[in-house]
Amino acid sequence: MSRSTGFVLSAALVATVFASTPAHAATTVTEFGTLPGTTVQEAAAINDAGVTVGSATVDGKVRAVKWDSDGTVTDLGGPADAGFVRAKAINSTGAVAAETSAPGSATVALRFNVDGTHTVLSAAPGHRTTYVTGIDDSGAVYGWSLDTSNIDSWRAWRWDANGVRSELPMPAGASGSQVNAVSPNGFATGWVYLINEPTRPVRWNPDGSFTLLPALPSGGTAMGLGVNRHGDVAGYAEDRNRATFTVRWNRDGSVTQLGDRSLLVSINDNGSVIATVSFRATFWSATNEKRELPWPTGKYFGRLTGINNAGVVVGFTGDDYPEWPKQAFKWVVS
Repeated sequence: MSRSTGFVLSAALVATVFASTPAHAATTVTEFGTLPGTTVQEAAAINDAGVTVGSATVDGKVRAVKWDSDGTVTDLGGPADAGFVRAKAINSTGAVAAETSAPGSATVALRFNVDGTHTVLSAAPGHRTTYVTGIDDSGAVYGWSLDTSNIDSWRAWRWDANGVRSELPMPAGASGSQVNAVSPNGFATGWVYLINEPTRPVRWNPDGSFTLLPALPSGGTAMGLGVNRHGDVAGYAEDRNRATFTVRWNRDGSVTQLGDRSLLVSINDNGSVIATVSFRATFWSATNEKRELPWPTGKYFGRLTGINNAGVVVGFTGDDYPEWPKQAFKWVVS
């Protein structure tokens, strides 16, 4: 991997969006099907073929599941000795990235291959828990982990199609990194921690270089959370008053301030952004029109987790409490 470095050194043009919400046809909300014995499930990601992946608690055990575009649900399987398996991302070919518990209770990365096999991916020495965040169309899996001997040592990783692990590059002097999303063609985004500076958003480019993205003017911490195949990044950033906002770093170098902060943000190739803001399911079009998506009848909160290029959004309602079990849904935004 090349370690050439691209820097964006100024905040360029920052646009604050105050668009009124236009009238739209009703959004269709559909609950995903369940396997027998399922008590909890959440959708994590969707590809352009309409195939969704996530996890479900089936007969008391967390399993990786896939929903085909026609709604058929399948248990993806995984290692026989796994304590749990969680599907986290799917690429255009149908390969799936997941997390699983290995013997000794460590969490490692896992890839479900299109031929029905699976591959357990190596953890970095001394890194006990790996969090998987994406897979590109080459089959490369992305994620991050923490060195248990140094709580400040966060590291972002890429496992190529052959399972070879490499660290994503960082600026000189950076002490940590985290990758949060990857596009089908290999753009990735997350953050790097620079000593004596706020956390900075970063875009890793398909050629192996990286680009530091700008903070808001006089702002502080910022993080990339979603990225599309054009290199547009969505995430959040603080302003000079330490208020936090959902933002989009556009491919032309400008930054669009969309609305209040969300810690879970996705973007499609059209530039549409989804987030959950103050318990509200929120959608911004490519032209920055803001729209609130409905929760299913009788549901009042949850998380949006993914959007494809057809405008199909996936996520879940509920939370990690027995009285509010998670249920997986999709929204067709018209």
